[in-house]
Amino acid sequence: MATNLKIELAHEKDIDELISIISPCFQNVPVEVLMFGEPTPENMKNVAAQHLKSWRIHAEESSLHCAIKCVYTDPESGKSEIAGCAEWFTFDRERTAEQYLPAPHLLSADWMENEDDKVKALKFNKPIVDKRNEWMAGHPHAVLRYMAVAPKWRRKGIATMCVQWGVDQCKELGIPAYLEASDEGVPVYEKLGFEKVDVVEAPWEGEIFAYPVMIWWPERMEKVPQSRLR
Repeated sequence: MATNLKIELAHEKDIDELISIISPCFQNVPVEVLMFGEPTPENMKNVAAQHLKSWRIHAEESSLHCAIKCVYTDPESGKSEIAGCAEWFTFDRERTAEQYLPAPHLLSADWMENEDDKVKALKFNKPIVDKRNEWMAGHPHAVLRYMAVAPKWRRKGIATMCVQWGVDQCKELGIPAYLEASDEGVPVYEKLGFEKVDVVEAPWEGEIFAYPVMIWWPERMEKVPQSRLR
């Protein structure tokens, strides 16, 4: 792991730099390309606007900050740059069905103008939303929705730092941490204490994209879908 790296809270002034890292990292996810387009300057303005809106909505439901950045500071020049980032949407209090059942903003596709494309995106996103609601329901929890590392900073432990930050927060709060992983990511998350509990199957052009559902559980919490306990 590179030295002089530190996790800090990210703020609205950081959004353009964060999106310049996030957008290219998700070009291999068809629904992301459909919803946001290729990472052109104009498209990234829209991505930034939608992420900021999601932050603001979250601030209305939780007292906890949702965006973090991993900052590298050059020991000689003192100059800093963002090497990676993540969005941990942490709900520190119970929520009603009216609050948790609707798709979160970044999965709602509300900004899309082409209705056919919007229907396609929502069809893909619905199983993701439904599975989160099945496992977490209105129980306090944290969801890792986006995490990205700038190309030159990969394989230096930054993704692990971003995930560990969220797990540490969940430990303090005594709540579970939830994410959907890639198959390649499963071993990494397992090393950080996550357990594979389920799979999301999302349809796309006649294919099924499968994402392992992984949860980090606090001690003494029953490891079952929280919807069964409501």
